[in-house]
Amino acid sequence: MHGCTEGSPPQINCAYEGDASIVYNSMEYEGHISYVNANTASVSLSSPKTLKGIKFSRSDGSCTFSLDNLLCRSGCRLNDKKSFEGCLFSAFDSISGSTLNLKGEKNGIYTFVSADSNITCDTDDNGRLLSVKTPDIEIKTKE
Repeated sequence: MHGCTEGSPPQINCAYEGDASIVYNSMEYEGHISYVNANTASVSLSSPKTLKGIKFSRSDGSCTFSLDNLLCRSGCRLNDKKSFEGCLFSAFDSISGSTLNLKGEKNGIYTFVSADSNITCDTDDNGRLLSVKTPDIEIKTKE
């Protein structure tokens, strides 16, 4: 999809900066996500209270876990679908690396789905991500 014209679906904007609610392993999280591309992404958790302040970052093949003055850095595997941050970053990677087809539009919300139906995302009429869902994680962005 290239650009938008009257009656055509928007191009999905995979980059996202903002707050979101996240469901992973039946637990609910709140946090701030910054996703630039497959090499540059982070999530800072604000809830649940016990995880408030934890930040996961991925930059140029390094993964960082931080809390206050504690910092742990290691190499990371792209497409890690076992850890919280791996599933979250993989969901965004999947959108940017997949061809998604328009499933439908209702009230200015466009729903896209992958050919294998493992990835679903909703956008507004400008292509801004509203939600992303994979078998492992569900992300709902906030205004």
